[in-house]
Amino acid sequence: KETLLPEDKQKVKSLVNVYLSAVLNEWNYLYEPIQKSKQATEYLENEILWDPDFVDPFYNNYHLWYAQEIIKNYDAALEYYQKALQFAWESEKNKRLKSIIYNQIGHVYDLSGDIEQAYSYYVNAFKTDKKNLFSALNIWRYLATTWDFLGAKEYFEYASYIEGKAEKAEAYFNLSSVELRISWDKPNIEKSIEYAKKSIESYPDYPMGYIALARGYYMLNDTKYNTDIETNLNKAIALNPNTYLGYRYFWMYYLDNNDMKKFNEYIDTSSQAVEKDPILMEHNKEYVLL
Repeated sequence: KETLLPEDKQKVKSLVNVYLSAVLNEWNYLYEPIQKSKQATEYLENEILWDPDFVDPFYNNYHLWYAQEIIKNYDAALEYYQKALQFAWESEKNKRLKSIIYNQIGHVYDLSGDIEQAYSYYVNAFKTDKKNLFSALNIWRYLATTWDFLGAKEYFEYASYIEGKAEKAEAYFNLSSVELRISWDKPNIEKSIEYAKKSIESYPDYPMGYIALARGYYMLNDTKYNTDIETNLNKAIALNPNTYLGYRYFWMYYLDNNDMKKFNEYIDTSSQAVEKDPILMEHNKEYVLL
């Protein structure tokens, strides 16, 4: 490190941020939250924070905060957020950094079940920087869950430009769900299936795309799709063994096929998966347990 020129150190610092972001985001799709959070925190504390040349006041705190968010230590996450926010206020690129923090703090409230507070932060993030496509995705998801589909459409158009493959897969999964909610008496099942396939194409390791595809085939109510339903649900569960929706659609499927043994097996497993599912937020857990 001592031999690096200042401009080279800056490049290395940028690579460090990319590495930490990759490690922390990986949990969303590999479902190893505690391991990844610990890995990133140890890397920061042992390799980065002791060396002044590689300390980034904003991003180092941001990554520590996000690591706490992952393991659901929300009080610590908020504490790190406040520290990172101070640096964002003093930064030349403060709009972009403020927007990042507003969006993530909204996510903390979202995860803890305060969706109204979460929404207010998402809106703040988007108003601060309309290039923050993740805040647009979160606003769209909120509006869709509150049945404001016309209001959600504008934000999805922003979110659809997200470059990250995994995030794009999530957007298409949500859109697949919206197509079924717009009209319960006549849902657009074919369109929902189309978006589910786009979700899988965008990121084949995202389990919800396979669940959406299985859901679409299930709603077609045609036995010729039975193999497709089972294949896609098994793929989703293989990617995330704690996926509540995967087990839910399995027990619905076996109930319709009068296989009571497997129905009982999967309904028990789906109940056990609720608390373990890293995708389900707290307010969703309450709903599925009703």
